Amino acid sequence: MTYGEYYYRIKYAINLQDGKWITNKPTMTVPKQMSKEEALIYYNTKFCEYWKEVKKS
Repeated sequence: MTYGEYYYRIKYAINLQDGKWITNKPTMTVPKQMSKEEALIYYNTKFCEYWKEVKKS
Protein backbone atom coordinates (compact mmCIF):
# COMPACT_ATOMS: atom_id res chain seq x y z
CA MET A 1 0.00 0.00 0.00
CA THR A 2 1.28 3.44 -0.85
CA TYR A 3 1.11 6.55 1.30
CA GLY A 4 -1.54 7.96 -1.05
CA GLU A 5 -3.75 4.88 -0.73
CA TYR A 6 -3.43 5.05 3.05
CA TYR A 7 -4.34 8.76 3.05
CA TYR A 8 -7.37 8.04 0.83
CA ARG A 9 -8.63 5.36 3.25
CA ILE A 10 -8.23 7.70 6.22
CA LYS A 11 -9.93 10.61 4.43
CA TYR A 12 -12.98 8.61 3.39
CA ALA A 13 -13.32 6.79 6.72
CA ILE A 14 -14.59 10.05 8.27
CA ASN A 15 -18.41 10.27 8.44
CA LEU A 16 -20.88 12.67 9.99
CA GLN A 17 -23.17 10.74 12.34
CA ASP A 18 -25.70 12.47 14.58
CA GLY A 19 -23.90 15.81 14.20
CA LYS A 20 -20.48 14.42 15.18
CA TRP A 21 -17.55 13.51 12.99
CA ILE A 22 -16.75 9.82 13.47
CA THR A 23 -13.73 8.05 12.05
CA ASN A 24 -12.59 4.45 12.01
CA LYS A 25 -8.85 4.67 11.47
CA PRO A 26 -7.29 1.67 9.82
CA THR A 27 -5.19 -0.41 12.19
CA MET A 28 -2.29 -0.51 9.73
CA THR A 29 0.90 1.49 10.03
CA VAL A 30 1.52 4.55 7.88
CA PRO A 31 3.62 3.46 4.89
CA LYS A 32 6.70 5.42 3.87
CA GLN A 33 6.51 7.49 0.73
CA MET A 34 7.97 5.72 -2.30
CA SER A 35 10.40 7.10 -4.79
CA LYS A 36 9.14 7.66 -8.31
CA GLU A 37 10.82 4.47 -9.53
CA GLU A 38 9.35 2.38 -6.71
CA ALA A 39 5.89 3.82 -7.37
CA LEU A 40 6.12 3.05 -11.09
CA ILE A 41 6.93 -0.59 -10.35
CA TYR A 42 4.21 -0.84 -7.68
CA TYR A 43 1.44 0.63 -9.84
CA ASN A 44 2.50 -1.28 -12.96
CA THR A 45 2.24 -4.54 -11.01
CA LYS A 46 -1.08 -3.49 -9.49
CA PHE A 47 -2.62 -2.57 -12.86
CA CYS A 48 -1.36 -5.78 -14.50
CA GLU A 49 -3.04 -7.83 -11.76
CA TYR A 50 -6.23 -5.80 -12.13
CA TRP A 51 -6.42 -6.34 -15.90
CA LYS A 52 -5.79 -10.07 -15.49
CA GLU A 53 -8.86 -10.23 -13.24
CA VAL A 54 -10.94 -8.17 -15.68
CA LYS A 55 -10.04 -10.43 -18.58
CA LYS A 56 -11.13 -13.51 -16.58
CA SER A 57 -14.66 -12.15 -16.17
